[in-house]
Amino acid sequence: MVNRDEVIELVPHYVVMVLLVVVVIGIIRGTVDDLGPLVEFAIILVVVFSYRPIIARLDAVPTPALWERERRTQSGVDGEDEEIE
Repeated sequence: MVNRDEVIELVPHYVVMVLLVVVVIGIIRGTVDDLGPLVEFAIILVVVFSYRPIIARLDAVPTPALWERERRTQSGVDGEDEEIE
């Protein structure tokens, strides 16, 4: 179950992601006359889905605990459930 603190920890990342989308689309609209909604949507998807891996790889910004826990679970290394013999 996700607790309130973990969700609040994600808020700055989502704010940055929205701002990044607005800036990228603004720059592209300023340089290209008419892209069309499908191309803009594709650009938005690229920005949104590449944000998390880029942030995790850069390691410049603290990664939220929820992302770390999810990463450990997906890689099969869940520190909370392991037993040491």
